[in-house]
Order: sequence, then structure tokens, then C-alpha cells
Amino acid sequence: MRMLRQIRGLRMDVTELDVIGEPRNGPVQQLLKKTSGRTTVPQVFINSKFIGGDDDMKRLASAGALESTLTAAMH
Repeated sequence: MRMLRQIRGLRMDVTELDVIGEPRNGPVQQLLKKTSGRTTVPQVFINSKFIGGDDDMKRLASAGALESTLTAAMH
């Protein structure tokens, strides 16, 4: 949730997919694994490009590179 607030704070449009209640190895998890190689959530995609998960976003934010990385991925 913290990551979502950070991204929204950058005034970016966000579509959130809630996977709570989805089967552990169900179609959503399989699609995530196929697309990003990971089944853990959250996962951030911009224009169908996988940006990273929670730890990746934390590292980018700590390095001061979150906004520039997300903005660059939009173009």
C-alpha cells in the first residue's frame, strides 16, 4: 500500500488489480509468473513493462530514482 501511495503521489494514473481471494496457483498468479517471472505481489507494470516488486520500488525510492524510473517507463 505504501508503494501505491508513492506512485499516486507522483500524479500517475494507477490501475490496481486486487488478487486477494484468487487461487494461489490460479490464472492471475500464472500470468504474473509468465510476465515477470515472479508470483509475489505487489508488482508494478508501466505500459506492459515490468518495473519491479515492492523491494525494487523501495530501492529506487531510497536511491532517489523512483520518479525518474517510472516517468521514463511511461515513454
